Amino acid sequence: MTEMILLPILSLFTLWLLNDYLRTRLNSVEDRYMEHYGKDDWKSSNMELVLQCTPQNDKVLKQRFQNAISRYLDTSEGKASLLYEVARTDGEKLAYETLDFVQFFDLLQPRNGVYFDMSQTGKITVVWSHIQCDGVGIWRTLRPLFDANPPLIPYRKIPPPPPFIPELFALPIALRNSLLRSQLRAPEQARVHKGHVLWRAETFQSLKRRTKIPFNLLSSAKVVENIFQRHPETQALNVGLTVYFPFLKSRNKYGVILARVKRDSMVGIAKQLYKQSKNPIQIWGNCSLQSYTLNRLPKSVFLNVMSYYRKQIDVLISNLPVGKNPITLCSVPTNLACYSPELSLPYYFLLMGTRSEIHVSYSSKFPQRQAFLHSESLNAEAKSFITAD
Repeated sequence: MTEMILLPILSLFTLWLLNDYLRTRLNSVEDRYMEHYGKDDWKSSNMELVLQCTPQNDKVLKQRFQNAISRYLDTSEGKASLLYEVARTDGEKLAYETLDFVQFFDLLQPRNGVYFDMSQTGKITVVWSHIQCDGVGIWRTLRPLFDANPPLIPYRKIPPPPPFIPELFALPIALRNSLLRSQLRAPEQARVHKGHVLWRAETFQSLKRRTKIPFNLLSSAKVVENIFQRHPETQALNVGLTVYFPFLKSRNKYGVILARVKRDSMVGIAKQLYKQSKNPIQIWGNCSLQSYTLNRLPKSVFLNVMSYYRKQIDVLISNLPVGKNPITLCSVPTNLACYSPELSLPYYFLLMGTRSEIHVSYSSKFPQRQAFLHSESLNAEAKSFITAD
């Protein structure tokens, strides 16, 4: 009798679970996590993209930037961009509103949306919230303002992977990763230190030809090598590499590969990263499995579990290919840097690449010397407008 009752219940639950998975598998757990904080404190997830020129070009860049923004706001592309969108936090749930009219001076005031800070000489700081979009989203918003630059890697429409199989394939990796804990311990209330440097891309291009390891993993390995040098007591690091998933139905279309890396040379570290990230089905399966599981957790435990996973990572590295040519904004040579004013990890890096240079910026809970990230082999001819604070 008991079996006759339990069997239909189990069957219904299985059908519900399968339907729920198919319905929500392309949702991002990052959106839910961000919204928990954004509803009460929108600024807690703010990011800063710094566009920097030489002090001599300050006035001309800002005037041309103002003119370019004003023209862009009047186009159909500009009206469909994030510049017209603001978040409303006064209701029961976080909501977004598309404004009917926006002019340039509206974007110079802090708001629950993208805005610009032009108060510092030689800098235009684009402030946006990760709640609203990820790094690719803000770059796509601003890309029409920059001078034409053929993409290094064009973004293509990619169909979502098949259901079930990737998650099953990645299950052992997901279980192993769930036990990893971070190695670096920074004070919880430590202030965030920021810095920027330019690396020549030639070295990595040469290594790519020799080793057959992808360019972004070689540059990420250089970052990790520098962190090992900064922390000689550490023999292993948990490295998070962001991966862009264009098929996700969310504002934040990324996942994180978690790799356990032992102290080694740059190439040795790159080989470790490549070994743990070379299978795209496994990468998606791991991210999908973690995202679906976390999204099913009740609110009462969700934030604690997310905090647990956040504290697994010692350094989070994002790579964003910008274009084949040096970066110019309104015909003015421009450096790019991206910072996280509030940081829950020991280190965050963004590497924005062209064919000739990589714009490397970091946010860290550890104070850094000005020589941090500098390397004679990579920077013999590099120039840096932004230095460590």
